[in-house]
Amino acid sequence: MTDSRAAELRALAERHLWMPYSAPGSQGRARDQIRVLDRGRGIRAWDVDGRDYLDGTSALEALILGHGDPEVVEAISRQARELSFIDGFRFVSASQGRTRRGAGGGGPGHGVRPFHAGRR
Repeated sequence: MTDSRAAELRALAERHLWMPYSAPGSQGRARDQIRVLDRGRGIRAWDVDGRDYLDGTSALEALILGHGDPEVVEAISRQARELSFIDGFRFVSASQGRTRRGAGGGGPGHGVRPFHAGRR
């Protein structure tokens, strides 16, 4: 990516995005340059300048399997065709029930209550 394109993306982010857990227009405790990520694979992510990062955040359980895993991408695609999102505080999905049924019995997972689960 060209320096001008990277600078443009940073400027757009600075003007139009709020970085969570930061004051509007800043990132972190100090005024750091906004890092614009472009792609990820496994446990690594790359910014628009080509620098790579070890992604250890796991994004509140959303990325514990890494970026771009073909099986995960296919599972997400199947689930999105069925139901993209539910408010987990008010509803449950049919797939959660199917997963729970599969986790019952005396074997591994006995007594486990999945927080969120996809199609089984």
